[in-house]
Amino acid sequence: MATGLGSTFATGLGSTIFGAGLGAAISGTGGADGAVTGKGLAGGGGVGDVFNAATGNVPHVEAVVAKFQQVSQRLKYALVPTIAAVDGLALGGGCEFSIHCTRIVATLESYIGLVEVGVGLLPAGGGCKEMAQRAAQEAQRFANDNRIDVFPYLRRYFQNIAMGEVAKSAEMAR
Repeated sequence: MATGLGSTFATGLGSTIFGAGLGAAISGTGGADGAVTGKGLAGGGGVGDVFNAATGNVPHVEAVVAKFQQVSQRLKYALVPTIAAVDGLALGGGCEFSIHCTRIVATLESYIGLVEVGVGLLPAGGGCKEMAQRAAQEAQRFANDNRIDVFPYLRRYFQNIAMGEVAKSAEMAR
């Protein structure tokens, strides 16, 4: 049984994401297979939560971000392999959940990216951390001596985040 995150995911961090199905899949209980699937994984907390922050409801936003980060970490450190099956959009929170999975399987026509900067936000679900770790791993892989300058690698990843760039295919997202 896979946990589907279709249209409910796009409307916000609803019970489908944090419900028993995903929890069972991530913890390895309940016979779930650990898959995160859906067409259009294109949103995180949503613009409504940005409005909550702008109107002073910061505790609500902090709670949503904390829960989002917990789920991201549960995906990354799950007892079973987690797989994000992306078909179409994986933007913002959808991208952050996907990059925390053990593997991403994406159709060629998938659009994947951290686009929060387009609405004046920074990715808060662990996307920046994951990109920094990938930059460090890439620098380590291509280093020819003990002195590793990670900045050129880090700059490329963070420039993509700062510009809100979207990979326009699964191959480009690699």
